[in-house]
Amino acid sequence: MTETDPDSAPAVVRGFACVQAHLAAIPHQPGCYKMLGAEDELLYIGKARDLRKRVANYARPRGHTMRIRRMIQQIQRIELTPTDSEVKAFILESQLIKTLKPKYNVLLKDSKSYPHIVVRTDHAYPQILKHRGSKTHEGEYYGPFANTAAVNNALTAVQQGFLLRTCSDSVFAQRKRPCLQYQIRRCSAPCVQKISEAEYGQTVEQANNFLHGRADGMRERLVEELEKASETWDYERAAMLRNRIESFSRVQIGIAHGHEVLGNADVVIIARAGGDLHTKPLEGDSDSPVPAEATKSADPVALTQFCIVEVFFLRSGYNFGQRLFTPRHSPETPTEEVLEAFLGQFYADKQPPQEILLNHPIPHDKWLQDALSAREETKIRVVTPQRGPKRRAVDTMAEQTHRALARMLAEKSRNVGMLALLAARFQVPQTPITRVDVFDNSHLMGKNAVGAMIVAGPEGFVKAEYRKFNMRKLARDATEITGGDDFAMLREMLTRRLKRLENADGTSAADADKQPQVLLLDGGKGQLTQAEEVCRTLGIDNIKLIAIAKGKQRNAGRETFFIGFDPDPAMRHEGFTLPPNDPLLYYLQRLRDEAHRFAIGSHRSARGKTMRESAIDNVQGVGARRKRALIAHFGSVAVMRESSIEDITSVPGIDRKTAERIWGFLNN
Repeated sequence: MTETDPDSAPAVVRGFACVQAHLAAIPHQPGCYKMLGAEDELLYIGKARDLRKRVANYARPRGHTMRIRRMIQQIQRIELTPTDSEVKAFILESQLIKTLKPKYNVLLKDSKSYPHIVVRTDHAYPQILKHRGSKTHEGEYYGPFANTAAVNNALTAVQQGFLLRTCSDSVFAQRKRPCLQYQIRRCSAPCVQKISEAEYGQTVEQANNFLHGRADGMRERLVEELEKASETWDYERAAMLRNRIESFSRVQIGIAHGHEVLGNADVVIIARAGGDLHTKPLEGDSDSPVPAEATKSADPVALTQFCIVEVFFLRSGYNFGQRLFTPRHSPETPTEEVLEAFLGQFYADKQPPQEILLNHPIPHDKWLQDALSAREETKIRVVTPQRGPKRRAVDTMAEQTHRALARMLAEKSRNVGMLALLAARFQVPQTPITRVDVFDNSHLMGKNAVGAMIVAGPEGFVKAEYRKFNMRKLARDATEITGGDDFAMLREMLTRRLKRLENADGTSAADADKQPQVLLLDGGKGQLTQAEEVCRTLGIDNIKLIAIAKGKQRNAGRETFFIGFDPDPAMRHEGFTLPPNDPLLYYLQRLRDEAHRFAIGSHRSARGKTMRESAIDNVQGVGARRKRALIAHFGSVAVMRESSIEDITSVPGIDRKTAERIWGFLNN
């Protein structure tokens, strides 16, 4: 047995002995502990009410899961951080895990902040705007919203209903006439006194009540005002009131039907395929909880332990959207441990609501509750409702999460099946296939050349691994890439990508997740030849190279495939096709098209950036201020090019030395 084998006696015994040697110096008090391996590699971070008792558990030879046994055998050192209480230990553990990402902990990848709506109160005519980040404005904050789409829908509904301004204070102060927002009935134009300060203040109060969920009776009052406006032929006001009434029906931020009882709450649902959260199938829902076909071709262990967490954001009876997470964890990690780790990391840098509702209990719910309450200086409840309307609401959301899990498992099963079919049809040496890198490039007559790589695997497209390559110089000879040289661009991309697979000493890179088994190229025999040349240069012979070429009429379904290093000359020269209705053909077309989409998007972004640049941006000593002064004086770079050094010197802020540099740059 090897040293990395969890059942390797020397390694496990050495790990137990290392833990035992540290016990005498460990105090009986709350705190966090770090398990460190060779070269101080961080293996695991844990918390404890009693550090010595908790760490002593790792010295026991039996009763550990495979994950913990693997961790124990690698322990070289233990670091302790004592705290005053178990609550502080809980907070510290969550912060350390989120920051340091230990190898054997449950990890949550969620570095984003969530958007809010803020109604500012530091101006006579308050502004409503979308806000992300720290709360720097004085005003009422509403949120968080699950995503940008949810907050945009809410902002649109409030704008249409209450006509609050969204412009900045500087724009507001300089307006002489109403802007387009007033013309399309999304602002009441307080900047030009189309509405009085008192009436605008009443509208702001109504909007705050609406967003707070205190809208009882507001519709009836608005309907009465609408009728009065119609009777007096004040149709402009009637239209404004009609829009305000319609905003109550825009349920993108609307009341979550049947969930009004939840008030301000986050509902956190965990669902696990084949685990202890398997519920009975839902009536009329063949996808719940997990369809049978989802486990036919995929790895049964991976599928039955697949776990997702969905967070529903409810504020004042309004649904602010939901967000789905897939925490990284070991298959044998208990469900309650996954959920507890998720909650600790999720709320480590986010403000919690008054109540957090769970569909599955966690072992240290009081620790989490006390930790969040102490940090927010208000009472936060973490509960798993057992009966009543809250339980029914949680069960309804759990059904939705299980449907999402079923869809994800079915998609994963299809992806795994396609990768297995790809390995068999194209005789891929390394199986199972866990990663396919797809390459394409885009340019416009050689301008703004951009290469693109997308990544696909058992989970589908891995967008976090997408990469774009700015094609400025060839890595091999440091010469400029000539316009339209697709072969040079491909060599550049592959060289830069494949060099990352080796360490400095020439050995294989340690991160197996980054190792592709297949490289798929958008092109034909020419592109394949370039890829083979790069692989020979770098000494890589264990990756399958596949080129997919369009048909003669460039129509889908007639693609020809070429395989790198194919020993059959006839096959290499002619290639081969797949049947038009072959599922594998559809899968490879989908990969090719996604790479094409990403390449074109990257090229358009680069082209747009270039179009916003000026010829004088590259002149040393000319910054934004001098650039504005030059353009304001001459009107364009073309006129500037025809001017003399004396003309350029006459521009405020431009001395003669800088003028000579600008003139020389433009004329040479």
